[in-house]
Amino acid sequence: MQGIATGTATGGLAAGLVGLSPERRPQLGPTMTAVGTSIGMATGAGVVGLLVQLTSRPDGYVFPVLTLTFVVLAAFILRIPETLAPRAFRLASLRPRVRVPREARPALLASAPALVAGWAITGLFLSLTPSLVSNVLHVRFGAAGGLSIAALFLANSVGGFSSVRYTARLATLRGAVLLILGAFGLAVAIAVASPAIYVGGSVLAGLGVGLTFNGSLRAISVVTTAKSRSEVFSAVYVISYAALSLPSLAAGLAAPSWGLETTGYLYVGFGGALSVAAALHAGRSRAHRPTGDPMRTARESEPHGERTRC
Repeated sequence: MQGIATGTATGGLAAGLVGLSPERRPQLGPTMTAVGTSIGMATGAGVVGLLVQLTSRPDGYVFPVLTLTFVVLAAFILRIPETLAPRAFRLASLRPRVRVPREARPALLASAPALVAGWAITGLFLSLTPSLVSNVLHVRFGAAGGLSIAALFLANSVGGFSSVRYTARLATLRGAVLLILGAFGLAVAIAVASPAIYVGGSVLAGLGVGLTFNGSLRAISVVTTAKSRSEVFSAVYVISYAALSLPSLAAGLAAPSWGLETTGYLYVGFGGALSVAAALHAGRSRAHRPTGDPMRTARESEPHGERTRC
């Protein structure tokens, strides 16, 4: 249920943030989308990690608090101004749509290697990090696994904020290079059982994820219109969540047979190889954008009075 809810809401929210961005700061919408996601994950992982250490029933606190939080957020969402001309309510309007129009396909395909690399590395943390920290790095502090995940996502937020200083293509390229360095650091940490090196690799990987994801969203948002934006962003998240979940599932199935350490090496190597491919692709690719301010150009091409429906 949470997965369906997250997937349904994320595309519309991401598109709505683009539509609500000030014209002087068109990159604000994609940046807030990327950074907001990472801050939420960092908060959840860090708080739950601490609850695991402090109480024997962390679930007794987490789910009631989340339920109350969602109720409060629902009230705030009702106050968000609509960015598209109001339409008569129909049940069909609630059906999620995933569609990539022809003009957006080159940008999405160009961004796919970086999206897959960044979210695959993220999947490593969400699936294996707590076990690696406890059983391979021999850290007995109960909150260490959750705090390691929080470190990744906090660095992700920093990378997302810093990406606004670069073009979308350069942010993606720098992020892919940091992903490579982060994957190498994680492999070394597993080999020498060093928590300090693992934290360093986590920070580098997190910075890389933030840069690549923000750069990809900005590159894709340039070629979308009000009518297609939420559908295209939904496609972005389908790719991202598939890259997050499928390798994690494979690692979970492999770990009992191959061992946790070997599975960790293979996963880090897989993420590193994807990052190399993303860096090479970003290095060869040319920026696909119109002259002038791309986001402003895209907005001016939209029909009068129509912007993204949140």
